[in-house]
Amino acid sequence: GSGFVQGIVNDQFSIDELGGIIRIATTRTTWPSHNPDLVAPDVWIPPTTDNLVSTLRLNGNALELAGSTPPLAEGERIFSARFIGDLGYIVTFRQVDPLFAIDLSNPESPKVLGELKIPGFSDYMHPLGDSHLLTIGRDVDEVTQRDNGTALQIFDVSDPVSPMLAHKALVGEGYSEANHNHKAFNFYADKGLLAFPF
Repeated sequence: GSGFVQGIVNDQFSIDELGGIIRIATTRTTWPSHNPDLVAPDVWIPPTTDNLVSTLRLNGNALELAGSTPPLAEGERIFSARFIGDLGYIVTFRQVDPLFAIDLSNPESPKVLGELKIPGFSDYMHPLGDSHLLTIGRDVDEVTQRDNGTALQIFDVSDPVSPMLAHKALVGEGYSEANHNHKAFNFYADKGLLAFPF
């Protein structure tokens, strides 16, 4: 089957399937229509963005929309997403990094359970069991918007209504391939070892 949802997908971690339900996180961009009666021709109106987590169910050969969250984080876009069981997590960014925990147990009515805002953003989320997320991203000053470099964070999502930042380590100024390529992010759970190029 095939179907459509509004918006664009950030990466393969933004799409998931559980029990025949497709779960997908997308960023929508709305381009304003130009009305010369309301806006001077030389005035540029920037597009707006928001984000959705939608669910789809197969009906015959069509994937039909079952449900969707309300629009999330207007003016921001999704930087990373992860689905674990009945929960979905997305990170959006413009000036701060909101981590959203979303209940997907009822596909017809996905709902945001909790939200945590911290400076910077996470490019990639790696599950540590069902209750923690290990992320790599950027530390960004909330006031000056200065990029302070690569940051590692562990989020405690054992209570998805109140996600918490459990640990943060600033690696330093510079970049890692793991910021853009999850294959460069290597976590060996049995050794308690994280390896990535920097």
